[in-house]
Amino acid sequence: MPNKNSIEQIRTCNKQTNLKRVLFDFWTEGKAESDFEEIAESLFPMQPAIDYYWTGVARAVFSAAAYRMKKDESRSIKKLLYFLLTAELDVLENYLKGTKAETLVSDRTRKNTLSIRSVISTYLTTTQPV
Repeated sequence: MPNKNSIEQIRTCNKQTNLKRVLFDFWTEGKAESDFEEIAESLFPMQPAIDYYWTGVARAVFSAAAYRMKKDESRSIKKLLYFLLTAELDVLENYLKGTKAETLVSDRTRKNTLSIRSVISTYLTTTQPV
């Protein structure tokens, strides 16, 4: 489980809207799937202006993709953002197969998936590598 200082760094970073300031590798810090869910809660805080459903599914997709990428030797924020924001929907769907989020993204539910991506993008646009 990420230590409390690491989670606080994410929260502080989120408030400053710049993920690049996070001083730890959440793939190293996170051990269990629940750790990635907790990281997603910090990156995607519930906000009154956004329907809780969309924030919840954005969290689920992010945490599933990040947890899956933990085993990837060539993992990076750039690669994670590729899957979450720009990969073809069938590529994202295949990447999330077998995860809790697999039913949330699909080319068959294109509008829903694009809405989820929109929410993810809103929260994570400042994480794009320079």
